[in-house]
Amino acid sequence: MIKIIKHNDLQVKIDTLGAYIIEFNKAGEQIFYPKKEIKVGNSSKLRGGNHVCLPHFGVSEKINQSNHGFARSLEWDILEESDHKLILTLQAPVKDYEEMEVSLEYSLEDNTFTSKLEVENLGEEPFTISPAFHPYFAYKDVNSLKVNGEKLEITDQVRESLFKGQVKEIEIDGKKIILENKNINKYVIWTDELDKYICIEPTYNYDALNRDLDLIQVDRGKIKEFEFIIRL
Repeated sequence: MIKIIKHNDLQVKIDTLGAYIIEFNKAGEQIFYPKKEIKVGNSSKLRGGNHVCLPHFGVSEKINQSNHGFARSLEWDILEESDHKLILTLQAPVKDYEEMEVSLEYSLEDNTFTSKLEVENLGEEPFTISPAFHPYFAYKDVNSLKVNGEKLEITDQVRESLFKGQVKEIEIDGKKIILENKNINKYVIWTDELDKYICIEPTYNYDALNRDLDLIQVDRGKIKEFEFIIRL
C-alpha cells in the first residue's frame, strides 16, 4: 500500500511493504534518488529511496537472513497516519525475533524529515540488533558532493563502503543538508555508480554482525530508540 505524507513543499511517498521510502522531494526536486529497478546486463538491481536495515545492517548470513535483514521485505501495519506523519508497526514471524515488536514513525516539519525507530522485546529471551537506515541521496553533479565540508571523491573505498564515523553535513549540487541522529552515529558512504546517487547511511556500528563488533542486546520488556533526521 502506498501512502503519502506532506508538509509545505516537502513530500514523502512510502510503501508499507518494507516500510520503504519510495520518494522524498522538496518542491518537486528529488532529495532521494527514487526507488526503481536498474538494468544491469541481463538482470536488474533495486536501488533508491530509503529503507530501514533490521535486525542488522549488512550481511546477515550468520543468522541465516538476507542482506540488511528482513524488515525491508515484509508488510508493515499502519498504526497512525495524518497529513504529515505515518507510524508503521511490525511483528515478524522470524526465528529468534518472534517477540520483537517494531514501530517506525516518518514525520515532516518545516524543512525537516524525521525517521524514528523503536524496537521492543515482548518476550522473555534477549535478542540482538544493529540497525541502520539506507538512504540514496540524488545528485546531478558528482563533483559537487561534500561530506562535513570536504569534497567527496568516488574512490574504490567508497565503491566498497567507506566507514566515515559521524557525518553532520553533506552538500549536493550546492545545497547543504544537515544530518542528525540518535544511537546511529557511525556512517557508511557507498555507491555502485549505476546512476546518480550516493548513499550516506547512519548505522549503529557499521556491519557489526559480519565483523563481530558490538551489537545491541534488547532485554525482556526493554525498548531501544533510534532517530535519523534530515534538515534541508
